[in-house]
Amino acid sequence: MDNQDLNQRENSNEGESRYQDYTAEKRYDDNYYEKNDPGKSNSIIALITGILSLVFCCCSIFGLIPGILAIIFFSKAKKNGEESGMAIAGLVCAIIGIIFSIISTISWVKYGAFIYMIYSNPDLMQRMQTMETEELQKLILQMMNQ
Repeated sequence: MDNQDLNQRENSNEGESRYQDYTAEKRYDDNYYEKNDPGKSNSIIALITGILSLVFCCCSIFGLIPGILAIIFFSKAKKNGEESGMAIAGLVCAIIGIIFSIISTISWVKYGAFIYMIYSNPDLMQRMQTMETEELQKLILQMMNQ
């Protein structure tokens, strides 16, 4: 290339910059994360609801609901192709929370039945008030095993 070709190229591009404008190509995209990370939000929701099932597992039914939701969001994340550590951690927390919620529900039902049995029988209530501690403990254990 000689000087004449270079001068012609420079003259033809007088109004344009010689440098490429990279800022014009980069535009803000609202759905960037949804397009590039499908299932990421499902993994986060699975983790949050799994932790909530652990937190509320002692409240019987209230621990089951977030646990079931965590399993649903884990399956959605898996379906979208992302089985991240967050989704798996949410699933593990949900399973543990559901197990403890079931145990809690069973114990609350047994406790409620025991209290109902005591208060529905006035004779038993009077008898329990006059018993010694050891006798009362034996009676309560016997009633709990029924």
